[in-house]
Amino acid sequence: SALAVMLRVRGVPVRLATGFYTDERDLDGEHYIACASNAHAWVEVPLASGWTDYRDFPAPQGGTFQSRYQAHRKSTPNNGRAA
Repeated sequence: SALAVMLRVRGVPVRLATGFYTDERDLDGEHYIACASNAHAWVEVPLASGWTDYRDFPAPQGGTFQSRYQAHRKSTPNNGRAA
């Protein structure tokens, strides 16, 4: 991530984390369904309380990253998944 490189150049210790963000579950509701379109990467910085997400974009006013993600899924064809 460009953000991780820029912070490291400035002497800030960072790590790049990757994973999946989804709220979709299988029919039994026991397992999450993660598709390639759910892949996500973010930068984490160390604070006194431990590693903390550092986003390079603001959360929507009155919202969270989760609400922004859900709004994106609703606005993309096929719920954000490949056909």
